[in-house]
Amino acid sequence: MGRFLQSGVIAMACLPALSASAAREVTTVPACTAESTLPPVEAQDCGDRELASYTAMLSEEIVRGSEDELVRFGFDDRARVSAVCVDERTGRDPWQARKRIADRLIEMREIPVGPRCVAGRRIDFNRYEAKLAETKRARNWCGLVTGQRMKALARCEKFSSDWILYDRIGVTRPYLYVKADGAQTPAAETLMRCERSARSFEDQSRCIEADGFELLVPPPR
Repeated sequence: MGRFLQSGVIAMACLPALSASAAREVTTVPACTAESTLPPVEAQDCGDRELASYTAMLSEEIVRGSEDELVRFGFDDRARVSAVCVDERTGRDPWQARKRIADRLIEMREIPVGPRCVAGRRIDFNRYEAKLAETKRARNWCGLVTGQRMKALARCEKFSSDWILYDRIGVTRPYLYVKADGAQTPAAETLMRCERSARSFEDQSRCIEADGFELLVPPPR
């Protein structure tokens, strides 16, 4: 049934053959497993127009209304959508998104095949927005470590210290650094070290990324 699936839910690969009785059984799409267990993201050799057109269709038909949630699509070796999941560790209300997207899939019933370059890979939606929503929730529960232009979560039982917000001059929304799977240094420690050892944005950014963080730039609105 696919890498992203849990028992009791319907895979996107099953959608073309859904009967009315099967459709009634669908209540949610599954929560995503750890990123290290998932297929890689889409290849860089996709034609820009082809991939943009396809992702715009998925966004409008399925992801719309869940812009604050990290939604992932998996593809089989023929570039057919085989699974979909919502990351429960990020976002504002992943449970509602899981139900909303399941309803959209039942209405849609069949999804066009993707570009060849996504075969065996995945497409992620809303990485920046979902993580930013998580940072807002975390700040309601936990303390912050702050620098001149950076913020990170202090030690907290409810949320992991795995992100750094950077208020860059001239940018209306913060740059967001997210700790990759396997990175060990808490974000608060990285912030303090990079604040002391580097001054410019470029140097601080390189310092943060050297600790295993990935930069997510605010997408255009």
